[in-house]
Amino acid sequence: MGSALNYSVFKKVLFPKVEELKVNSDFLLKNIISFNLDPSSELEDLSFSVFDFETTGLKTNKDKIIEIGAVKINMTDPDSYTSFETLVNPQIPFAKTNISSSITGITEEMLSGQPTIKEVLPKFLDFITGSVLIAHNAEFDFAFLKASCSECGYELESWPCYCTLKMARTLHPELESKSLDSLANMYELTFDARHRSVGDALVTKDVLIKFLKEGNYNTLNNLANFKVV
Repeated sequence: MGSALNYSVFKKVLFPKVEELKVNSDFLLKNIISFNLDPSSELEDLSFSVFDFETTGLKTNKDKIIEIGAVKINMTDPDSYTSFETLVNPQIPFAKTNISSSITGITEEMLSGQPTIKEVLPKFLDFITGSVLIAHNAEFDFAFLKASCSECGYELESWPCYCTLKMARTLHPELESKSLDSLANMYELTFDARHRSVGDALVTKDVLIKFLKEGNYNTLNNLANFKVV
């Protein structure tokens, strides 16, 4: 696997060591986050971080992440995983018209005293280091990841991220809805907690495994049409 990896997760002006990075450092100029893989990489040699964000709304320019959940797997043993889960204090009041609480069950009271995105993001980036990102409707989650990186003084230069919603459109055009609920119903999968980050990520993981088998996808090249940039 080592020969397939060609990445520098963090690069700062003057190229300091990774462990020297401090988000709140006065001398911090710019942190560039970059992770690249050879497109011919075999999927069985890679690790995948299936992630999901819950947010205060849909707009990256004004809404914030309120929960991060992710599970990391390796395709040699996809049933085993490690997880990352945390609530995030958005440091903004919920809008009066906010529907996030009714969907997720996450309230402002639950977020009081939780770590901020500046505290959480470096830990999340450590968790996903060296892995391919996967999400359902990944354009949404990846956009919030980029926005949060920018807010915290990072520039997300590149990272391989792929979308199971795009895969569903290719593999199952017959489905009227390609939502995670519809896919879970088709595959008889159950949610530990719907519209909570780790619960959704776990179902997305199972959907991904089934899609890779159905599509006979063996390399990153096979997933090119599902990539998010």
